[in-house]
Amino acid sequence: MIDIVGTLRRGWLQLIAHIDFPLFFITLAIMGIGLATVNSATWDSSHRMLSQAGNMGIALVVMWFVSRLPPQKLMSFAIPLYVVGVILLVAVFLFGITVNGARRWLSLGFTRIQPSEIMKIAMPLMLAWYFHKYEATLKLKHYVGAALLLLIPFALIA
Repeated sequence: MIDIVGTLRRGWLQLIAHIDFPLFFITLAIMGIGLATVNSATWDSSHRMLSQAGNMGIALVVMWFVSRLPPQKLMSFAIPLYVVGVILLVAVFLFGITVNGARRWLSLGFTRIQPSEIMKIAMPLMLAWYFHKYEATLKLKHYVGAALLLLIPFALIA
C-alpha cells in the first residue's frame, strides 16, 4: 500500500527545505504592515487588500522559484535582462506615454509597463555579473566600467 501521508510529508519537507525562516517571517511582517497601511489608507479597503494580498502571494511564489535557481543560472540572465531593460528605456524615451506629468510608461496595448522597474532587478544582477567576472583582477578601470553600466540607465531614467 502506498504511504500517502509519508509521501506528502516528504514533498512538504522538500518544498520548505531551503527556506530561510527568519527572513521569511520578516518578509511576512513587512507584508502585513503593507496590508494594514492599504487598509487604513483606502476607502475601498476590502477590494484593495484582496488585490494586494493576491499580488503578495504571487510575489512569494516567484521569490520561492527564484531562490531555487543556482547563482550561475541567475548570472546568465544578467546581460540579456540588462540589454532588454536599456532597450525598453530607450523605447520609453522615444514612444513613452505620460502619466501624472511624467513619461515613464510604455504602452503595450493591453497593459503598460515601467521599464525602470525592470532595471531594479537587472542592474544589481549586471553589476554582480560584472564584478564576478573581474573579481581576481579588479582595478580602477573596472570600477569605471561599472560606473558606466550604472550611468546608462540612470541617464535614460533621469
